[in-house]
Amino acid sequence: MSTPLEGLRVVDLSETLPGALAAMVLADLGADVVMVERPGGSRVRALPGAAILARGKRSVVADWHQPVGRDEIRRLVAGADVLVESFRPGVTAALELDHERLASANPRLVHLSITGWGTGHADAGRKGYEHLVLAKLGFLEEFARVAPRPGPAYVSLPFGSIGAALTGLQGVLAALVERERSGLGQLVETNLVEGVASLDVWAWWFEILGQRYPDAFQRMPLFTDDDRPAGFFAFQNLLAPTADGHWLLFGMNMPHMLRAGLREMGLESMLEDPAYASFPQVDDDDKRHEAWVAMVEAVRRKTRAEWEAIFARDPDLFGEEARPGPAVLDHPQFRHSDMSVQVDDPVQGPMRQPGPMVRRHGEPVTSFRPAPAPGEHGDAVSWPAAAPSSRAGAASTATADAPLAGVTVLELGALFAGPYAGTLLAELGARVIKVEPIEGDPIRGMLGFPELGGAKVMQGKESIAVDAGTDEGREIVRRLAERADVVLQSYRPDAAARMGVDAAGIAAVNPRALHVSAMSYGVDGPMANKPAFATTIGAAVGHARVNGGRIPPVDASTPIEEVCSLSIRLSTAGTQMNVQSDGISALGAAVAVLVGHLAKVRGREVPPLVTTMLGTSVFAIVDHLTAETTAATPDPDLLGVGPLYRLYRAADGWIFLAAPEEKEWTALGAALASHVDLAGDTRFADPGGRTRHADALAEVLAGVFAQQPAAHWEEHLTAADVGCVAVDDRTPEYHLMSDELGRAWGLVVDVVHPTFDEVPRLRPPVQFSRSTTVARPGVLNGQHTDAILGELGYDEAAIADLRTRSIVA
Repeated sequence: MSTPLEGLRVVDLSETLPGALAAMVLADLGADVVMVERPGGSRVRALPGAAILARGKRSVVADWHQPVGRDEIRRLVAGADVLVESFRPGVTAALELDHERLASANPRLVHLSITGWGTGHADAGRKGYEHLVLAKLGFLEEFARVAPRPGPAYVSLPFGSIGAALTGLQGVLAALVERERSGLGQLVETNLVEGVASLDVWAWWFEILGQRYPDAFQRMPLFTDDDRPAGFFAFQNLLAPTADGHWLLFGMNMPHMLRAGLREMGLESMLEDPAYASFPQVDDDDKRHEAWVAMVEAVRRKTRAEWEAIFARDPDLFGEEARPGPAVLDHPQFRHSDMSVQVDDPVQGPMRQPGPMVRRHGEPVTSFRPAPAPGEHGDAVSWPAAAPSSRAGAASTATADAPLAGVTVLELGALFAGPYAGTLLAELGARVIKVEPIEGDPIRGMLGFPELGGAKVMQGKESIAVDAGTDEGREIVRRLAERADVVLQSYRPDAAARMGVDAAGIAAVNPRALHVSAMSYGVDGPMANKPAFATTIGAAVGHARVNGGRIPPVDASTPIEEVCSLSIRLSTAGTQMNVQSDGISALGAAVAVLVGHLAKVRGREVPPLVTTMLGTSVFAIVDHLTAETTAATPDPDLLGVGPLYRLYRAADGWIFLAAPEEKEWTALGAALASHVDLAGDTRFADPGGRTRHADALAEVLAGVFAQQPAAHWEEHLTAADVGCVAVDDRTPEYHLMSDELGRAWGLVVDVVHPTFDEVPRLRPPVQFSRSTTVARPGVLNGQHTDAILGELGYDEAAIADLRTRSIVA
């Protein structure tokens, strides 16, 4: 079989992580991706993960600042299906490489533009560095407990970039699907702001309740200021070191799992104490802290091997080691099949890399070529110009429906990653029918307030509640599958097989349907049937350790107070509800569906596809998988990665400064000339000097920035085109729904929810120049049961009988 995207031609002009990653995924899946590099090499080459990000691509050199270079780019784009770029707004127009000009020569072009702040608002032209976005939105304050000092913390994971890469990919693939109908391409836009916002699980709804009922509902931190657990989350997602110093994160989010954990820790008798009658909800602060410390100490009494033996024999309990950096690829599941691949890189030699984000059932979708040398393919890239469209000249003005209009997706699964992928597909116009158990998807009731846990993942769908454990219930699911274009299922392999919704079961019912398994670990392998949550997957793929900075080793002699303090740091680093592996995995699952659907509409035969939480979330640490470098490693205080890309105290708070490039150094010196003579200080005369005297430069800048409020520095340096923002201590969700940011930038739409009444929700995270998107509210369990059953041929009497016998609800 051909690869899913074989025959697609992609020009990759991006010089930052999100565009490079999006183009890498396209190359992984068979597209011919040509990486256009400026003389001297793309900035992507300086990223620690460059060997991964450039794999499978071809390389040509063209200087887009020169007419001849722009002519070469236009020649390539004239024969391309997709262009990927990440310039600031206005730059492509200045270079005469904007979509309108390029589409006039190639109306079929799908043009992906990834910016920092979006377009069409007053702040769109700011420098779009990752950490400026995270700081402005409040994410650095969210991670404050990770730093070994008061104040916001530098976050090593590029949440905005991976969110933008995956939402951008969805936009490209959806636009290509639409092109099969219209013959026209279009401009696709996403940005780091909406990229990071797309990763949230339920913090948005916490913010809504907190604003609506401030006297009755508060959003609690994971831990209090005096190092105590603030609620049940610390029990359900316990992070503690073993006797031999390995940090394990236990996923115990269901009652039977938590009881199994207490049993194996020798603490089940604790539940006989009346103070713990409602455990893990414990009202008494001292009792809550006492129980948490007891659980941490219990984990320390066994080695990692002893705990792994327990996980192997107890199906109700599982935990993952919080692995650091390259050790992630030693995970047993990565060692299985093609979850990781061997690539002979010409610079680094033989190296293991993460496998493709989307896989065929049990085999790779492509072979992997190493990253090319700059300009390696010289003049060898020669594409004929795209065939003229019958609607040439209309690419900028012709309107279109939502890209997935007319596509029916049957969603089978629970909790977040798979179901949120369904939400993303609904936002692109698909009809998504969610099958729920009689009592509803467990996520609906996970947080103690009706629908709070599931509000986001239910958006835009239709819900039918069915007891699929009965013959009649299975018959209803079978009839739904017969009518579906796509079956997206996220059950563990053994459960999917029992229910008959695995690839073989669906093929027997509807061989034309695309089958996508959005799994935790995969359809087979050593961990395939293990329970998993965002927290455990995040630990397994290094999120906690990478974000946690330099965590000292611990052993049996380490004081429990120090162990608990480190546990809090690592827990905060890896378990934030608004940026974690569930959101990343969901975006990857939506990409998998779009890859398969595009291949089908292009006439390809598509086998069952698989995407996993493990295999998608690992790309968030792409810069930490090959080699630890000074550029990628923050200082011990988690301020940043050098004097020109880090946090500084201002007179009334904090700022984040982002001026790592030479031209930005010049602009910074001019902007601060009335405070300090940076240009005249010989220690800082060149990049080498600034590196050798980094501590001295940081001290000089700290003295300057302490003299004025944070808002002053943001306004003053932004006016000089130097990246700087005041670090805000309000929640990201506050900013995203506020009049000053979210609404002013057009990121929010108002909907009427059946539980919450009128509420704001984020718009879909990708925008099209022609196609529409769909932003609807969530739905209740079984809200559409009768209507869907009617479509399947059940009359009113039959439906009433099914309800009476609790086959449906």
